[in-house]
Amino acid sequence: MQTIWLRTCYDEDLSEKYEDMKAEGEIEAEIGSNRYLDDSNRYAFDDGTPDHWRQVLVRVPGITDLMGIDDERGVLKYRSCQNDDEIRAECEELEDEEDRALALKELEFQVVVYLLDREAIETGLIEMLWLDEHGSSAWEIRVHPYTVEWLAAAFLGATRLSEMSGGSSGRGSFIRQ
Repeated sequence: MQTIWLRTCYDEDLSEKYEDMKAEGEIEAEIGSNRYLDDSNRYAFDDGTPDHWRQVLVRVPGITDLMGIDDERGVLKYRSCQNDDEIRAECEELEDEEDRALALKELEFQVVVYLLDREAIETGLIEMLWLDEHGSSAWEIRVHPYTVEWLAAAFLGATRLSEMSGGSSGRGSFIRQ
């Protein structure tokens, strides 16, 4: 899963708290420099509106792009595998309703954005936006900064969303380590 770190709040009164959160999550080690969007000249979008972060899709439109052509038939592949009929069928066959809902929801995700806006910095909880290929938020949660390292390892290890969320498919579910 591709991950992006996006800071949109550059209030001087919150800069120390932001730096503490960044250090606690060991962000520079876990998020590659090409996916670390922290520049007040480019990303100071936080105007108090709920979807202010969406402006990044104009500045960096490729965030939710497809992986490209990835199989012998020349079929476009999504990062999420949402158009892989075999994987979708496996998800739909899951008996447990929560597991099935989470597995199908997971197929929509193209990228995860760690959003550091005013609310996130003030509360000390990073908002994670799980975006689909259109840049729409398919799922949202808040996490403590110290979970970023664990989440990065989970993404690299292909850990399922149901494992991370403790089986809860509700938007805003809290991920615990």
